[in-house]
Amino acid sequence: MTEILNALQPSVIICPHELDGHPTHIATNLLIREALPAAITGAVDVFFSEYWNTQLCPQLAVELDPSDVATLMDGLALHKGEIARNPYHLLLPAWFMDSARRGAERVQPIGREGFKFPFACLYGWKRWEQSEWTNPNPFVWRTKDKAWPSSMLEAQT
Repeated sequence: MTEILNALQPSVIICPHELDGHPTHIATNLLIREALPAAITGAVDVFFSEYWNTQLCPQLAVELDPSDVATLMDGLALHKGEIARNPYHLLLPAWFMDSARRGAERVQPIGREGFKFPFACLYGWKRWEQSEWTNPNPFVWRTKDKAWPSSMLEAQT
């Protein structure tokens, strides 16, 4: 992993959060955290996804367009072994709806008006720079925004 990150020098990494609850997800989180100090020379924003367990302090809410949710459902439906055990693909919209509900109170200040969109994906967010972790300010990215900000920190100003 160190060699891959060193070669790519990504500005963004997405991996599961450390308490996601699935052994492979947790191992992936640890692998990324262990590789960062030896691999990354600049700054990188690390977004921590959730699937099996929610996060206590998500820092980023990403609005999902209904057509994107449908595409994700189609993709998940291809995991035949998983779908045979549980219809995750059919439950996905409810998960994203609950994420929009939680994000309105967890990413935004408590008591603020809820999101005006039905689907969201929540992420933890830390920035690795100069051998330190920092916690950027919470952020909501909307699909109507022109593009994903090239610098997440600049987008917060």
